[in-house]
Amino acid sequence: MKPTASVDFATWILEHLAPRPYRQSLSGDLLEELRSGRSIGWYWSQVASAVSTHLYLRSRDYVLPLFFSAAWSLLYPAWQL
Repeated sequence: MKPTASVDFATWILEHLAPRPYRQSLSGDLLEELRSGRSIGWYWSQVASAVSTHLYLRSRDYVLPLFFSAAWSLLYPAWQL
């Protein structure tokens, strides 16, 4: 029997942080692979990969506004002098 607490926590992370349209199907596919003999380490690596890829793609949308805000914050005091 495999430890279910670790798998339950990884599944919870996946269902809350993975891309919305793929949450259920990805979770189901990974659990199916786990039941067919994959290790818990493999399951965790797949969850981490899915979540980190999603967070990276979401953060790319905010890079340009962040750099603009930082540049404006540095230039605005010099402009006021």
